[in-house]
Amino acid sequence: MFKKKKNTNETVEIEKNLDKKEIEDTNSSLKEDKVIEDTKEDKVIEDSKKKKEKVYKTKTPISETKVGKTFNLHKFIIKIIATIILIVFAILLFIYQDAAIFAVLLITGGTSLFGALIRVFFVFRKDKTKGTKIISAIELSIHGLFGAFLVIGAFLYKNAVSTADFINASSAIGFDKNTYLKEHNYLAYFVQCYYPYFLAGILYIRGVAYFFHTVLGKVKTHTFTFWLHIFALTLAVVIAALASQIDTSKIVITLGVIACICALVIGGEAVVGYINFNNNKKAIKSKEKEDEESLGDIDTNILPKNESSSDSLVV
Repeated sequence: MFKKKKNTNETVEIEKNLDKKEIEDTNSSLKEDKVIEDTKEDKVIEDSKKKKEKVYKTKTPISETKVGKTFNLHKFIIKIIATIILIVFAILLFIYQDAAIFAVLLITGGTSLFGALIRVFFVFRKDKTKGTKIISAIELSIHGLFGAFLVIGAFLYKNAVSTADFINASSAIGFDKNTYLKEHNYLAYFVQCYYPYFLAGILYIRGVAYFFHTVLGKVKTHTFTFWLHIFALTLAVVIAALASQIDTSKIVITLGVIACICALVIGGEAVVGYINFNNNKKAIKSKEKEDEESLGDIDTNILPKNESSSDSLVV
């Protein structure tokens, strides 16, 4: 009886050991499967990253695509249209100087007024310091007042030069427009005569406010914006220095001359583009002709015979 009990205990222990071993084996197999799955996932992620990098590296620029090349070849058409527009604009400026003066006054005043109104929503944020808010308020107030005055003055000038009295008086020999406006409509005279000072003031105040914000207010900026405001300050000083010698009529003439120069430059580029287009067209035609000639020179006896037709005759 004793021996039998011992055997049963041994068998129980053996079974326990076997169960433990099976559990360990299953756990180890599960761990191995998990490791394999993790490695597979990592490999899939790495492969996808490599594919994305490969696609990114091998991506061709737009200028080298078929659409880009076609656009570059036909770009001269856009330049021709731009040249025609600039020439027409210059002619209109020289012919209709009074209308051009009205446009210059209106555009300058409208831009200054609109810029002042739209920037009100951005310059008084919570992250701005008290000093920057005060400078911004002064800048926007001056820009708004100058802009509104120029817009009103533009319409006053247009009404003044559109009257029958002005048209009759302007046909006389030795007619002086400034003297006539000064006597009949002083506000119109003041706006068109002192326009350079308004323009210089708008540019100068913008430059001063910008450098106050960036230097003292420590506001982040960009390189292009920095040099743009340097140019604005320089232009403001030049205009203010020459303001006594500049009136709105001379500004209109200057714009016309600039439009003519731009038309010449863009027109020259259009001619070069047209020449390149013709050369490319000739090259394509010559290549097609060479391909046709090379196909015509091929000996038909060299071409392989159709063996299937000869084999079908054999019975």
